[in-house]
Amino acid sequence: MKKYFIILAIALISLSAYAIKVENVTCNMNNGIVEITFDVVETEYDCEITVVGKEPGSSYFNIFLSNGDYDLTGDWGDFVYPATNMKVYWNPAGSGYNVTDQYRFKVIAREQLPPPPAATGLYGDPEDYFTSFLKIDGTDGLADYYLDRFEVTQADYEAVMEYVPMCDCGIDYGFGPDYPVFSISWNDAVAYSNLRSLHRGLTPFYKMVVPANDDYLPEGDYGYNPYDWPEGWDDIWDDTVSPGEYDPDCVCESFRYFEVDPTVTAYRLPTDAMWQHAATGGNYSQNYTYSGGNDIDAVAWYYGNSGQKSHIVGTKAPNELGLYDMSGNVWEVVCDPVMFGNTPIARIIRGGYWGTVPNLNFYAPGHPDSYNVHWADDRQFYNGFRLMIRDRHYPVKGIN
Repeated sequence: MKKYFIILAIALISLSAYAIKVENVTCNMNNGIVEITFDVVETEYDCEITVVGKEPGSSYFNIFLSNGDYDLTGDWGDFVYPATNMKVYWNPAGSGYNVTDQYRFKVIAREQLPPPPAATGLYGDPEDYFTSFLKIDGTDGLADYYLDRFEVTQADYEAVMEYVPMCDCGIDYGFGPDYPVFSISWNDAVAYSNLRSLHRGLTPFYKMVVPANDDYLPEGDYGYNPYDWPEGWDDIWDDTVSPGEYDPDCVCESFRYFEVDPTVTAYRLPTDAMWQHAATGGNYSQNYTYSGGNDIDAVAWYYGNSGQKSHIVGTKAPNELGLYDMSGNVWEVVCDPVMFGNTPIARIIRGGYWGTVPNLNFYAPGHPDSYNVHWADDRQFYNGFRLMIRDRHYPVKGIN
């Protein structure tokens, strides 16, 4: 017997400067199997399709159906061709769930884009890019990694966090799904990174472990899910300890609440060394003044052309590696603390933003003055971020 009921309430638009949409989402249950039907439209590229669910009473989507531990089949995973009447199937009983009409589900689609024109000749193999992530060849002391060609957008952020941050200023600093997310803190970026990893079935990068006799939080191993972390963790700004020997691949051991493994494949903030290497063109650098060229108007949104607001990501020219907005638009939070002597304080932000004047050198990635600082809990209207991942990851592909 087929039982119809609507248990999916949200279908989100996702990714960057493109108009991909998930539409006409419906759900029913047939002989104990949940069937979700949806359309992915306004794109010609293969997509990454992920599915998450929410139990009754949960404040967030806590069932990560795309992580490979659930009996999920159908049109999900990587390199799924967009179409109408796409379907995924889930056997909730096999995972210990008794689904009712109070459950909610969400389908997220992200385009798996070909390399941009700037990277032609560098990335001819589809395996050399990851969704919107481009492979960055390492250098001395820095292993290869993948960096998102775009700043995290408001649609990206909402798809994972279920809200879009807003400043309380009443001023339009650039709002819309394809604009960069802003008014986020370093702590917010960490939470987003972990939840996005959980959505993809990856073991997240940041594991919260609070030491004994901490000044702010109760001792304990709180794991990887930010919703399980102790109340108030994201409002703490003084959370750094001596980093010891600098490691350009992973400086997060300098943050007292996180245990990390730099070799894992999971979303995370790039280190300052990673960010600067990529922004200056990596191993293909042409030694431009700004990231992507010597003409700031061609590559960056800044004080002179922005109209005092952020703009849709990817609308200026990319740099030598195909990365957009590494100069201007919004400041980008990186992993590293700022060092005051041997004492780590605050966090580094890179790249300048839409309100900076060019002669301050914030837009020039290779310049020693091309950074600013902010506290870990500081949510400023000019702060955004982009993510890196250590290696490619393709989840178990759904079976049609």
